[in-house]
Amino acid sequence: MLRGEGDTITEILVIPESLYGEGFSSIRSYHIPLDKTIIGSVHSHPSRNNKPSEEDLIHFSQSGRIHLIVRQPALDIGDIACYDSTGRIMQLLKKTKRQ
Repeated sequence: MLRGEGDTITEILVIPESLYGEGFSSIRSYHIPLDKTIIGSVHSHPSRNNKPSEEDLIHFSQSGRIHLIVRQPALDIGDIACYDSTGRIMQLLKKTKRQ
């Protein structure tokens, strides 16, 4: 899960007893803390595809407003896609003003 402030991700929370295997993963939702600073989720796909599946879209709609999918092998920032809770692509990095 992703913890943050506004649209800024500040921390990744690893949920205890998460399960994963060839082609699947799951988390036990009762292990997710009741925490208003959780803004979304992050997971990886075992291929070069970082588009959300139907299962991903269901999860997105129930677990925050920012969701990251990392495609494998993760070699650079371009291997991470960012989506909103409806599955629309979002910009991962925001440009900041130079002081």
